Amino acid sequence: MLSSNLNIGLVSCIALFAICSCTTSKNGGVVQNSDGLEMVYVDKVDSGQSIFEAEKLQVNISGNLPSPAYTFERFAVKLKGKAIEIIPLAKFDATKMVVQVLVPFQEVCSVENLKPGTYNILVRGRGDTVVKAESIQVKK
Repeated sequence: MLSSNLNIGLVSCIALFAICSCTTSKNGGVVQNSDGLEMVYVDKVDSGQSIFEAEKLQVNISGNLPSPAYTFERFAVKLKGKAIEIIPLAKFDATKMVVQVLVPFQEVCSVENLKPGTYNILVRGRGDTVVKAESIQVKK
């Protein structure tokens, strides 16, 4: 009798875990771009305070991938007036069976061909999180 109660409890726990793992998150679910890549969680953004026009801007971005089934793929970079929008993107491998844990990542995004002026750096993460870095001054 005790053995059958333990088996029922174990099956119930596994079923509950499976249901919880398959539900969408409170941030509205998965955000994909046209390539099928997904946004990741962003925690920290660091960059220098100034560069010269001929230099590349180096932006250090750290955060978490949603699970070990994700691998960092690339950055989507858009220049909107005097704002530099950076979106880190990851590829999801649906063939992997993994535990739902966050996986830390740290990558450097290079932005080139900036004209002289002051730019704001906006990094978008999963769940429409926007992490702002300080403004960057591009000098002649």
